Order: sequence, then C-alpha cells, then structure tokens
Amino acid sequence: GVGIIVGILAGIYPALVISNFTTVEAIKSTAGGGGGGMILRKILIVMQFAISITLIIATLILIEQMKFARNIDLGFNKENVLAVTVRDTLVTRNLTAIKKELKDHPDIISAACSYDLPGTTFNRFPATVENNEGSFFQTSCQFMQVDYDFISTMDMSITDGRNYQRDQEENGNSVILVNEKAVEKFGWNNPIGKRVKSHTDSAGVVFYQEVIGVVKDFHPNSVRQEISPIIIYLINDQQQSRSRGNLRLFIRVNGENLHQTMEDIQEIVHQYNPDDPFQYVFLDEHLNQMYEGEDRLIKLFSYFTGMIIFIACLGLFGLASFTAEKRRREIGIRKVLGATIGQIVL
Repeated sequence: GVGIIVGILAGIYPALVISNFTTVEAIKSTAGGGGGGMILRKILIVMQFAISITLIIATLILIEQMKFARNIDLGFNKENVLAVTVRDTLVTRNLTAIKKELKDHPDIISAACSYDLPGTTFNRFPATVENNEGSFFQTSCQFMQVDYDFISTMDMSITDGRNYQRDQEENGNSVILVNEKAVEKFGWNNPIGKRVKSHTDSAGVVFYQEVIGVVKDFHPNSVRQEISPIIIYLINDQQQSRSRGNLRLFIRVNGENLHQTMEDIQEIVHQYNPDDPFQYVFLDEHLNQMYEGEDRLIKLFSYFTGMIIFIACLGLFGLASFTAEKRRREIGIRKVLGATIGQIVL
C-alpha cells in the first residue's frame, strides 16, 4: 500500500506541475524555479525508485530461494515415487505378497512400506540414549518406521554401518538406524553399537536397541525447517512395529507407460480387497505443495513490482517532459549551433 501511494504521488506531482505552467513561463525559465518544489520533487523521485529497486531485489531473492528449495538435495530421490495409502487390515497382512508381485512388474523398480510420508510432520518422543561414557540421558527426537526395502527404494545413503537385512534381523526389536543429525546431537564419537532404551517390561527389566547404521541426513519436511535427530525403527515382514498409523506403500516406477502401470498397481492391491479405495499421491507433487505459499508470494511480489515500475516510469516520463520544457530555449540554441538530436538527448 505504501509503495503504491508513494508511487502515485511521485508520478502525479510532475504531471500536475507540467499541466499548470505555460510555454512562455517555461521559455523564461520561471516555471518550477522554487527551491522547495525542486527538493520535494527529488525526494519523491528517490523514494519512488528506492521502493521499486527494493521490490525488484526482494522478488529476485524469493525466486532464487524457491529455485534452491526445489533443487536442493533432499537426501532421497522423490521422482517417480507413488505413495499408496493402505487402510485395510487384509491388505496389510498380505503386504509381503503384494510387494513381491509389484517387484515382478516390468515397469516397477522397487516397493517398500513406511508409516511416515516425507512432507508431513514426523512423530516426536523423548528418547533415552547412551553417551560416550556408557551412561544414559534423555533427549527429544523424531522417529519414523520403515521396512527392509525403504532405504534402497528411496535412494537414501548409509554413511556408517549397514542397513536392515532380513537374514540378520528376525524381528527388528533389538536394532535401529539413526540419521547423521542424531549422531551429532547425541555426541557420539562412534555411533555403531550405541544403545537407545526400548522399553521396560512388567518385571522391571530394561530392553535396549543397538545402532547398526547411520543414514545420511535427509529433509523429511520443508527445507525451511532444520533437520532434526531421527531414530528409524524397523517394520518387519510380519508388520510388527513400534506404533501404528497410516501405513503407506512406496512404489518406485520407471516413468514409462505410467497410466498402464497405475492400473496394474491398483489391480494388484485390489486382489486382496476390492473394496479398499485406491488412494495415492506422487511424492514429488506432494512435496511441491509445501511451497504453494511461497509461489503465491512470488506472484504477488511480481505483480506489485511491475505496477511500481510502471508508475515509476510514468513519473520519470513526467520529470523528463518537465525538464525538456524548462530547457526549451537551451535546446533551441543548441540546434541552431548544429547539435544533433542524439547529442541534445545525451
């Protein structure tokens, strides 16, 4: 609002001045000769262009920030990933068979399960973790739950240790993965083998889970948010997990014959329960929705920047016309002395 008002005032002022003076006064160089008017005119013009330049810079910064947010390495590959919501218990019990059928499809690269969808807020809980001296302390961190194939399906990287393996983790209750941020926050010099408290049974016996691998940091939410420490628990093939929620089937496709592949995926899932609605999102589209607010802000800034530049140009044109009228006698003398139009404009 301030930008528009100042721009209009700065544009109107020279226009009104020009409309009020006569040609004779301009030739005599008496129009607008007051020092106060000149100072006010300069102040308005400077303010007008300062606001215009500020809006241009702000718009360019916003655009570059959005390019950065959309092209930054998220720590996983979001392209060509379909996230199918699984609500029916019959489908859940047959996920191992469903994933096997999906992997046999020529246009499907891999499939995995997780209770957590990137782009949504992960659960947070107070974790009791072991420090370098062997004692335990409590801290807050996020957690997620994935199956054996999630890390590879999402093209995530293991920077230390190993991933979950079916031939080594029968139930997954004794081991965990953590991200690099967790290692940093927990102060671990050597994270492999460090313990995190799992639970205490009715007899008072404390059970722990041991860290077997470190996952390279990834952005589970918007890049506006700092990456939090994350403990990654295992969902085994019997669907045993730490807690329940909305289970999702993550399917990476090769991007070819997408329409037919979608129909085949739906048919495979509906074999086990035809009444279960087929609900899905493409992961890249889901993540892009986080930045709709910034997209609207960029459009708003662009509209107002264009408007302010247009108004500023009107004011500049008025000022140039005013100056030309004031210096008409000088221009005439220069032309008589042989100056070209280009030289006069310069």
